[in-house]
This record gives sequence, structure tokens and C-alpha cells, in this order.
Amino acid sequence: MSKICYVKKKFSGRNLKLIKSTNDIIELYKEKNAKPTIQKIFNRLVRNGDILDGRQSYKRLMSVIGNAMISGLIGWDDIDGRKQEH
Repeated sequence: MSKICYVKKKFSGRNLKLIKSTNDIIELYKEKNAKPTIQKIFNRLVRNGDILDGRQSYKRLMSVIGNAMISGLIGWDDIDGRKQEH
């Protein structure tokens, strides 16, 4: 399933940057015919200095990604949905 906007949401500049960085990571995985998990995206964002390491940041990322999917900014099939624990 591609990017489909079900609900229009407004995102802060900070969250839009996080969505862009997430999409950049997804594209890197697509080049390898793979899908990242949220945990892998989180780890890459921490390594790149885009987000702080910690449970609160992980929960925020999950929320932003979920809202971005509903808003059509991240594709529903772009992320491996296996449950990951942080």
C-alpha cells in the first residue's frame, strides 16, 4: 500500500524533520530491497543525532510515524511491522 492520506494532520517543524529523516532511512533500506523496523529506524536516528536515546524518544517516534502514516507522509508497507521492544 502506498502513501494514502486518511486524515490531514498538522506537524511541528521538529516532527516534519523527523518524518523526513525517517523517509530517508526507509529509502536506504529500499535500495537494498529491505524494510526497516521501527527499532532500526530509531537506532539510525539516534546514531545520526536526530533523536535522543531513551524510552520516551522511542514512544514519540512511534507516535510520529503512526500519525505520518495516517496522513500519507510515510507508506503503510514501508516499515517492517514486527513488534520490537525498546
